[in-house]
Amino acid sequence: MERNSGKRIGLFLVFLLVAATVFATLHFSKTEKPEEGTVSLYYHGKQERILISNLPLEPVEGIRVNGKGEEIKIEGEGILLSRLLSDYKVEEYVTVKLTASDSYSATVTKEEIEEPQKVYLLWEEDGLRLVVFGDPDSKRSVSEIVQISVE
Repeated sequence: MERNSGKRIGLFLVFLLVAATVFATLHFSKTEKPEEGTVSLYYHGKQERILISNLPLEPVEGIRVNGKGEEIKIEGEGILLSRLLSDYKVEEYVTVKLTASDSYSATVTKEEIEEPQKVYLLWEEDGLRLVVFGDPDSKRSVSEIVQISVE
């Protein structure tokens, strides 16, 4: 009896492994990957591709907090999220969700975005990173952004 029980457990584990693989494959095949060097902007049911190299980047400097509560000085080039939204005629919204290539995402409010010099998309070697200066929530430091969803 124990031998059959062991076989059943083994078969069940194999089934779980196969099911997890199938679900992961389906998930990642449905996740839209924009062309390299672009970000997808979703607003009012429309999608627009933004070519990162065409963004009017400006010098960015400030302090952000990491997961350990340590302050990290940020220097580089980026664009205020409010400017990007304005350039693409995005006016009415409550929040903006920024999603990374690995599906990690974070949300910022309109009030935060409109606060001067607070919410940036910083240019890094592997793409754009969300930086919310003065934010104690380090979980909103999303890198390799591929999608901006206006809600």
